[in-house]
Amino acid sequence: MKIASVNVRGLLGQLEKKEEGRSAFLDFVRTENPDVLVVCEAWLAVGETGENSVKDGEYFIKFCENQMGEYSRYYSLKTEKRAGIVVFSKEKVDHIHRVPYWNGRFIKLTITNLRLIFVYVPTPSINSTFDNSKERHMFQKDLSTRLTMLKHHNKPFIVCGDFNTAPNKELDSINVHTGDRECDSTGYIDKDWYKMLADTDAVDAYRHINGDKRAYSWVAITSGGKNKALRIDHFVVSKSIEFKECYFFTDKAKRKEGWRYRPMEYFFGSDHQPIILNTENEPRVVKRQRPWTP
Repeated sequence: MKIASVNVRGLLGQLEKKEEGRSAFLDFVRTENPDVLVVCEAWLAVGETGENSVKDGEYFIKFCENQMGEYSRYYSLKTEKRAGIVVFSKEKVDHIHRVPYWNGRFIKLTITNLRLIFVYVPTPSINSTFDNSKERHMFQKDLSTRLTMLKHHNKPFIVCGDFNTAPNKELDSINVHTGDRECDSTGYIDKDWYKMLADTDAVDAYRHINGDKRAYSWVAITSGGKNKALRIDHFVVSKSIEFKECYFFTDKAKRKEGWRYRPMEYFFGSDHQPIILNTENEPRVVKRQRPWTP
Protein backbone atom coordinates (compact mmCIF):
# COMPACT_ATOMS: atom_id res chain seq x y z
CA MET A 1 0.00 0.00 0.00
CA LYS A 2 1.26 3.44 -0.90
CA ILE A 3 0.14 6.30 1.35
CA ALA A 4 0.76 10.00 0.74
CA SER A 5 0.15 12.92 3.08
CA VAL A 6 0.26 16.65 2.37
CA ASN A 7 -0.91 19.91 3.92
CA VAL A 8 -2.35 21.95 1.02
CA ARG A 9 -2.96 25.19 2.99
CA GLY A 10 -6.56 25.59 1.93
CA LEU A 11 -6.32 24.49 -1.70
CA LEU A 12 -9.30 22.11 -1.65
CA GLY A 13 -11.56 24.90 -0.45
CA GLN A 14 -10.31 27.20 -3.25
CA LEU A 15 -10.02 24.84 -6.24
CA GLU A 16 -12.27 26.94 -8.45
CA LYS A 17 -10.11 30.02 -7.95
CA LYS A 18 -6.66 28.43 -8.17
CA GLU A 19 -6.26 26.94 -11.62
CA GLU A 20 -2.49 26.47 -11.42
CA GLY A 21 -2.62 24.86 -7.99
CA ARG A 22 -5.53 22.66 -9.03
CA SER A 23 -3.58 21.35 -12.00
CA ALA A 24 -0.39 20.81 -9.97
CA PHE A 25 -2.28 18.94 -7.26
CA LEU A 26 -3.83 16.54 -9.76
CA ASP A 27 -0.51 16.06 -11.54
CA PHE A 28 1.03 15.10 -8.18
CA VAL A 29 -1.75 12.56 -7.55
CA ARG A 30 -1.32 11.01 -10.99
CA THR A 31 2.47 11.00 -10.70
CA GLU A 32 2.67 9.30 -7.29
CA ASN A 33 -0.58 7.32 -7.71
CA PRO A 34 -1.09 6.63 -3.98
CA ASP A 35 -3.59 4.06 -2.75
CA VAL A 36 -4.46 6.40 0.11
CA LEU A 37 -3.99 10.18 0.12
CA VAL A 38 -4.60 12.33 3.19
CA VAL A 39 -4.96 16.08 2.74
CA CYS A 40 -4.62 18.36 5.77
CA GLU A 41 -5.77 21.96 6.09
CA ALA A 42 -8.39 21.40 3.38
CA TRP A 43 -10.47 24.46 4.30
CA LEU A 44 -13.76 22.70 3.67
CA ALA A 45 -16.73 22.85 6.04
CA VAL A 46 -18.97 19.95 7.04
CA GLY A 47 -22.31 19.78 5.24
CA GLU A 48 -25.80 19.66 6.70
CA THR A 49 -26.45 16.06 5.61
CA GLY A 50 -23.84 14.41 7.80
CA GLU A 51 -20.17 14.00 8.67
CA ASN A 52 -19.27 12.72 5.21
CA SER A 53 -20.70 15.71 3.36
CA VAL A 54 -19.28 19.11 2.36
CA LYS A 55 -20.95 22.50 2.67
CA ASP A 56 -20.90 24.65 -0.48
CA GLY A 57 -18.59 22.08 -2.06
CA GLU A 58 -20.20 21.70 -5.47
CA TYR A 59 -17.03 22.49 -7.42
CA PHE A 60 -14.89 20.30 -5.15
CA ILE A 61 -17.29 17.34 -5.51
CA LYS A 62 -17.44 17.74 -9.28
CA PHE A 63 -13.63 17.92 -9.46
CA CYS A 64 -13.30 14.72 -7.44
CA GLU A 65 -15.92 12.83 -9.43
CA ASN A 66 -14.46 13.87 -12.79
CA GLN A 67 -10.74 13.66 -12.02
CA MET A 68 -10.36 11.36 -8.99
CA GLY A 69 -13.25 8.97 -9.50
CA GLU A 70 -11.25 5.92 -8.46
CA TYR A 71 -11.01 7.27 -4.89
CA SER A 72 -13.63 7.15 -2.16
CA ARG A 73 -13.59 10.20 0.14
CA TYR A 74 -13.74 10.45 3.91
CA TYR A 75 -13.88 13.69 5.87
CA SER A 76 -13.08 15.15 9.24
CA LEU A 77 -14.32 18.74 8.97
CA LYS A 78 -15.27 21.64 11.18
CA THR A 79 -18.44 23.70 10.81
CA GLU A 80 -16.33 26.58 9.48
CA LYS A 81 -13.83 26.57 6.62
CA ARG A 82 -10.59 26.08 8.53
CA ALA A 83 -8.38 23.11 9.34
CA GLY A 84 -10.08 20.01 7.91
CA ILE A 85 -8.90 16.58 6.74
CA VAL A 86 -9.92 14.80 3.54
CA VAL A 87 -8.86 11.19 2.93
CA PHE A 88 -8.94 9.75 -0.58
CA SER A 89 -8.79 5.95 -0.65
CA LYS A 90 -8.75 3.27 -3.34
CA GLU A 91 -8.74 0.64 -0.60
CA LYS A 92 -11.96 -0.74 0.86
CA VAL A 93 -12.55 0.85 4.26
CA ASP A 94 -14.13 -1.42 6.85
CA HIS A 95 -14.71 1.14 9.59
CA ILE A 96 -14.56 4.91 10.11
CA HIS A 97 -13.98 6.53 13.49
CA ARG A 98 -14.22 10.24 14.19
CA VAL A 99 -13.88 12.13 17.45
CA PRO A 100 -16.38 15.04 17.46
CA TYR A 101 -14.19 17.16 19.73
CA TRP A 102 -11.34 16.82 17.23
CA ASN A 103 -13.34 17.41 14.05
CA GLY A 104 -11.02 18.79 11.39
CA ARG A 105 -7.98 17.26 13.11
CA PHE A 106 -8.49 13.49 13.52
CA ILE A 107 -9.97 10.56 11.62
CA LYS A 108 -9.25 6.82 11.83
CA LEU A 109 -9.95 4.31 9.06
CA THR A 110 -9.71 0.54 9.45
CA ILE A 111 -8.60 -1.40 6.37
CA THR A 112 -8.59 -5.16 7.10
CA ASN A 113 -6.47 -5.41 10.28
CA LEU A 114 -4.66 -2.08 9.83
CA ARG A 115 -5.59 1.17 11.59
CA LEU A 116 -4.81 4.27 9.55
CA ILE A 117 -4.95 7.44 11.64
CA PHE A 118 -4.75 10.86 10.02
CA VAL A 119 -4.02 13.97 12.08
CA TYR A 120 -3.62 17.71 11.83
CA VAL A 121 -2.10 18.68 15.19
CA PRO A 122 -2.77 22.25 16.46
CA THR A 123 0.04 24.67 15.64
CA PRO A 124 2.22 25.73 18.59
CA SER A 125 1.44 29.11 20.14
CA ILE A 126 3.85 31.67 18.78
CA ASN A 127 2.71 34.91 20.40
CA SER A 128 0.86 36.21 23.42
CA THR A 129 -2.35 37.01 21.51
CA PHE A 130 -2.88 33.44 20.28
CA ASP A 131 -2.46 30.73 22.90
CA ASN A 132 -3.62 27.24 21.95
CA SER A 133 -1.03 25.40 24.00
CA LYS A 134 -3.75 23.72 26.09
CA GLU A 135 -5.56 22.42 23.00
CA ARG A 136 -2.29 21.20 21.50
CA HIS A 137 -1.28 19.41 24.70
CA MET A 138 -4.72 17.80 25.00
CA PHE A 139 -4.59 16.55 21.40
CA GLN A 140 -1.08 15.11 21.76
CA LYS A 141 -1.99 13.38 25.03
CA ASP A 142 -5.19 11.98 23.56
CA LEU A 143 -3.37 10.69 20.46
CA SER A 144 -0.65 9.05 22.55
CA THR A 145 -3.29 7.35 24.71
CA ARG A 146 -5.11 6.00 21.65
CA LEU A 147 -1.89 4.63 20.15
CA THR A 148 -0.91 3.02 23.43
CA MET A 149 -4.29 1.27 23.56
CA LEU A 150 -3.83 -0.04 20.01
CA LYS A 151 -0.40 -1.35 20.99
CA HIS A 152 -1.79 -3.16 24.04
CA HIS A 153 -4.47 -4.79 21.87
CA ASN A 154 -1.88 -5.83 19.24
CA LYS A 155 -3.51 -3.70 16.55
CA PRO A 156 -0.90 -2.34 14.10
CA PHE A 157 -1.27 1.31 13.08
CA ILE A 158 0.07 3.96 10.76
CA VAL A 159 -0.35 7.60 11.78
CA CYS A 160 0.37 10.37 9.31
CA GLY A 161 -0.33 14.01 8.68
CA ASP A 162 0.84 17.42 9.84
CA PHE A 163 2.09 16.93 13.40
CA ASN A 164 3.43 20.49 13.67
CA THR A 165 6.33 18.88 15.53
CA ALA A 166 10.03 18.90 14.64
CA PRO A 167 11.50 16.05 16.71
CA ASN A 168 15.15 17.09 16.57
CA LYS A 169 16.33 20.70 16.56
CA GLU A 170 19.63 19.94 14.82
CA LEU A 171 18.27 17.66 12.08
CA ASP A 172 14.70 18.88 11.60
CA SER A 173 14.90 22.68 11.67
CA ILE A 174 16.81 25.46 9.97
CA ASN A 175 16.76 29.16 10.86
CA VAL A 176 13.36 28.95 12.53
CA HIS A 177 12.62 31.40 15.30
CA THR A 178 9.95 33.88 16.31
CA GLY A 179 11.25 37.30 17.21
CA ASP A 180 14.19 36.71 19.53
CA ARG A 181 13.11 33.18 20.41
CA GLU A 182 14.86 30.10 19.11
CA CYS A 183 13.07 27.22 17.43
CA ASP A 184 12.79 25.07 20.54
CA SER A 185 10.98 27.82 22.45
CA THR A 186 8.30 28.27 19.79
CA GLY A 187 6.88 24.85 20.66
CA TYR A 188 7.78 23.00 17.46
CA ILE A 189 10.53 20.98 19.16
CA ASP A 190 8.58 18.38 21.14
CA LYS A 191 10.61 16.65 23.84
CA ASP A 192 7.86 14.02 24.25
CA TRP A 193 8.16 12.81 20.64
CA TYR A 194 10.64 10.04 21.38
CA LYS A 195 8.77 9.02 24.54
CA MET A 196 5.60 8.64 22.48
CA LEU A 197 7.44 6.40 19.99
CA ALA A 198 8.85 4.25 22.79
CA ASP A 199 5.53 3.98 24.66
CA THR A 200 3.64 2.94 21.52
CA ASP A 201 6.33 0.63 20.08
CA ALA A 202 6.48 2.70 16.89
CA VAL A 203 9.07 4.37 14.66
CA ASP A 204 9.47 7.71 12.93
CA ALA A 205 9.34 6.21 9.42
CA TYR A 206 11.40 8.90 7.68
CA ARG A 207 14.25 8.65 10.18
CA HIS A 208 14.01 4.85 10.23
CA ILE A 209 14.65 4.71 6.47
CA ASN A 210 16.82 7.79 5.89
CA GLY A 211 18.90 8.02 9.04
CA ASP A 212 20.25 11.52 9.75
CA LYS A 213 19.45 12.93 6.32
CA ARG A 214 18.40 16.57 6.51
CA ALA A 215 15.05 17.19 4.87
CA TYR A 216 12.17 19.58 5.52
CA SER A 217 8.45 19.33 4.86
CA TRP A 218 7.53 22.93 5.72
CA VAL A 219 9.28 25.97 4.28
CA ALA A 220 8.50 29.61 5.05
CA ILE A 221 7.35 31.07 1.74
CA THR A 222 7.96 34.59 3.01
CA SER A 223 11.22 34.57 4.90
CA GLY A 224 13.06 37.69 3.79
CA GLY A 225 15.48 35.67 1.69
CA LYS A 226 16.51 33.53 4.65
CA ASN A 227 15.74 29.84 4.46
CA LYS A 228 13.42 28.78 7.28
CA ALA A 229 12.27 25.18 7.33
CA LEU A 230 11.04 22.35 9.55
CA ARG A 231 10.35 18.63 9.24
CA ILE A 232 6.87 18.53 10.79
CA ASP A 233 4.94 16.14 8.50
CA HIS A 234 5.46 12.55 9.55
CA PHE A 235 4.57 8.88 9.40
CA VAL A 236 4.53 7.09 12.75
CA VAL A 237 4.40 3.34 12.13
CA SER A 238 4.06 0.28 14.36
CA LYS A 239 7.29 -1.71 14.46
CA SER A 240 5.35 -4.79 13.34
CA ILE A 241 4.65 -3.20 9.93
CA GLU A 242 7.29 -3.69 7.24
CA PHE A 243 8.07 -0.86 4.83
CA LYS A 244 11.00 -0.01 2.60
CA GLU A 245 10.25 3.53 1.44
CA CYS A 246 9.46 6.79 3.17
CA TYR A 247 10.37 9.95 1.32
CA PHE A 248 9.47 13.55 0.66
CA PHE A 249 8.36 14.65 -2.77
CA THR A 250 11.59 16.57 -3.38
CA ASP A 251 13.74 13.59 -2.39
CA LYS A 252 12.99 12.10 -5.80
CA ALA A 253 11.79 15.03 -7.89
CA LYS A 254 14.41 16.48 -10.22
CA ARG A 255 14.52 20.10 -9.14
CA LYS A 256 17.04 22.86 -8.83
CA GLU A 257 19.07 22.81 -5.61
CA GLY A 258 17.07 25.71 -4.22
CA TRP A 259 13.92 23.58 -4.23
CA ARG A 260 15.41 21.49 -1.45
CA TYR A 261 14.62 24.40 0.84
CA ARG A 262 11.69 26.05 -0.92
CA PRO A 263 9.95 23.14 -2.68
CA MET A 264 6.29 24.11 -2.51
CA GLU A 265 6.45 27.79 -3.37
CA TYR A 266 6.09 26.84 -7.03
CA PHE A 267 3.83 23.82 -6.51
CA PHE A 268 0.21 24.39 -5.41
CA GLY A 269 0.63 27.36 -3.13
CA SER A 270 1.27 25.36 0.01
CA ASP A 271 4.19 25.89 2.35
CA HIS A 272 4.35 22.11 2.87
CA GLN A 273 5.47 19.28 0.63
CA PRO A 274 4.08 15.72 0.48
CA ILE A 275 5.52 12.79 2.38
CA ILE A 276 5.02 9.27 1.02
CA LEU A 277 5.20 5.82 2.65
CA ASN A 278 5.29 2.56 0.68
CA THR A 279 4.57 -0.65 2.57
CA GLU A 280 4.93 -2.86 -0.51
CA ASN A 281 7.76 -5.37 -0.64
CA GLU A 282 9.29 -3.61 -3.62
CA PRO A 283 9.11 0.11 -4.46
CA ARG A 284 6.59 0.65 -7.21
CA VAL A 285 7.62 2.18 -10.52
CA VAL A 286 6.28 5.72 -10.89
CA LYS A 287 4.77 6.40 -14.30
CA ARG A 288 4.80 10.09 -15.03
CA GLN A 289 1.87 11.49 -16.95
CA ARG A 290 1.25 14.75 -18.69
CA PRO A 291 -0.14 17.51 -16.43
CA TRP A 292 -3.90 17.85 -16.40
CA THR A 293 -5.27 20.96 -18.08
CA PRO A 294 -8.66 22.12 -16.79
